[in-house]
Amino acid sequence: MPEEQDESPTGEDSEEGSAESSELPRENNSWASSLFSVEGAMMLTAALIIDGLGLIEAIPIIGSILSFLVDVCGVIIVGGWLLFFRGKGLQGSTGRGRSLMILEFVPVLGALPFWTALVLIELVGLND
Repeated sequence: MPEEQDESPTGEDSEEGSAESSELPRENNSWASSLFSVEGAMMLTAALIIDGLGLIEAIPIIGSILSFLVDVCGVIIVGGWLLFFRGKGLQGSTGRGRSLMILEFVPVLGALPFWTALVLIELVGLND
């Protein structure tokens, strides 16, 4: 009996120790958990697709028009996500997020991956 009593407190201590050690990486890697969450994966995929479709801008004349339509879809998708799920919109976001959205509409700069950068900045938490 005494042996069981000696083992149970150490077993409890080891469980508490493992619970504490498992919590520490979550606190240190909170940006990683938001990047690899379902929400993060979906929004990163959407942003990559929008940026990929934005490369249509390389087609003369018609590419600018189609790229504008892709950017409007990007504002609806990414802006809607910021507004409804993150509680931010163009008014609530900092200058960094707002400037990335505006730069996406500039004809030559629109080919750069600004939508992906905006989603990454928001998920990592640099936009707070």
